[in-house]
Amino acid sequence: MAGADSASPRSEAAARPTLSLVVPICDELPNLEPLVAAVLPVLDALPGECEWIVVDDGSTDGSSDALRSIAERDARIVVIHHRRRFGKGAALATGIAHARGERIATIDADLQEDPAELPRLLEALDAGHDLVGGFRRDRKDPWSKRVSSRLFNPLTRFVEVRLSRILPGSL
Repeated sequence: MAGADSASPRSEAAARPTLSLVVPICDELPNLEPLVAAVLPVLDALPGECEWIVVDDGSTDGSSDALRSIAERDARIVVIHHRRRFGKGAALATGIAHARGERIATIDADLQEDPAELPRLLEALDAGHDLVGGFRRDRKDPWSKRVSSRLFNPLTRFVEVRLSRILPGSL
């Protein structure tokens, strides 16, 4: 676990949660209270016990202090702090490594993935699927990200096609 310096305490004797929700954050201070307001009612409505693991990937905007305060309000919230920024992938890996749940879900802190969709995803798992995922219909990305995606995505498709012709059977 890259740079996982500290985590809020939790009882190891507690029963294994049915769900671990992992949320990586970095400099998300304005989004934290809306995130809490969106996630906690969903966790409350789910059957069984849930844990919510928030990995602070080296925030410098006060998110760390706010997360400590939020975790004090709800015992299901586990906060892990990276000592510096390691990236979203490392934050997810840290959260997943700490997860105790029978199932693990991930969302981003900006609420572009609606936590209210979690019950539908869990129903799909209950129906026998091994892995489920969602996608955003109404993206709220800034114009710069939309433009770069429109340029980058066709390029990746082109490279994948070219590589599959060069290295058949490998992609």
